[in-house]
Amino acid sequence: MGDSIMTKAWDWVIGRVSEPSSWAAAAAVLVGLSVMMSLSWMMWAGIVAAAMALVLREQGKSRD
Repeated sequence: MGDSIMTKAWDWVIGRVSEPSSWAAAAAVLVGLSVMMSLSWMMWAGIVAAAMALVLREQGKSRD
């Protein structure tokens, strides 16, 4: 019959997690919310997400 909806959803999530733009967007949201809500732990989570965006590379692109 094919893949279930859960398998397709999981594959989509895994595909987004490996994209640095997703990490950068999460970082921007977390840092913005941490400033508005004065939550230092959320700011640190945003900083970690920003670091992940810098470390990861776009799929199909090499660093040569």
